[in-house]
Amino acid sequence: MDPRIFDVVVTRDASRCRELATQVAAHGARVVALPLTRTAPPTADEHAALVAAAGEADGFDAVVVASANAAEALAAALRAAGARLDRARVVAVGEASAGRLRPAMAPRPPELPARADAIGVADHLLAAAPDRPRRVLWPRAADGREDGIERLRAAGVEVVAPVAYRTEPTPPDDPALAEGLALVVRGAAAVVALYAPSQVAALAALLAPHGGLAALAPARVVAIGETTAAALRGHGVAVAAIAATPDAAGMASAIAAVYPGSR
Repeated sequence: MDPRIFDVVVTRDASRCRELATQVAAHGARVVALPLTRTAPPTADEHAALVAAAGEADGFDAVVVASANAAEALAAALRAAGARLDRARVVAVGEASAGRLRPAMAPRPPELPARADAIGVADHLLAAAPDRPRRVLWPRAADGREDGIERLRAAGVEVVAPVAYRTEPTPPDDPALAEGLALVVRGAAAVVALYAPSQVAALAALLAPHGGLAALAPARVVAIGETTAAALRGHGVAVAAIAATPDAAGMASAIAAVYPGSR
């Protein structure tokens, strides 16, 4: 391998790393996937609740999609309910999330908060006086963080938060983990990029036999957003950079900013 190439371990499925791989290749990086978690469907009861909420989506003042997975699940639920988003404001964390929902929306741009995470969404909605919403639909991951939802509820906003999908750890013997895990354990990963608090927990469990998250120490750790960064710091991990936007371009810029000689 060319000694100028450095390895970036990305904690998501290889199919979702392609755009980032193209962008960081210009900086001399090779992306290696480490898909720590995988998406699973909600239970039958949870799905029924999501479809029911989607059926009355335009009865909400705002609809939030905080991830691409949530957006895809809501889009499917809207189709199942024979409904569209023609009236409610749509607030999305990042263009990727917004893009999944656009076919079900009226032809107007979604709102993209300046801070691209759940807290940013809540602050964006609460700052919208005199148009502060009274009812918000917020599809979410089962057992996901509810910081933004709790902030809205504390301000008196009614939030309906049906489970849209489940996130579960990838089994440690899954071959898809092998190369990325080996790089981290050997201290050979130049950068490790994480995308969600659930991935932080999954990585801690996966690295438990190898000294835990201390194994990340030789690498520069980059987070997709402040919520993920906070989860890393909670485990004692130093965060070298946070992506300015929750997409491939933001992550590529963060990686280029922290790895010596990558620019």
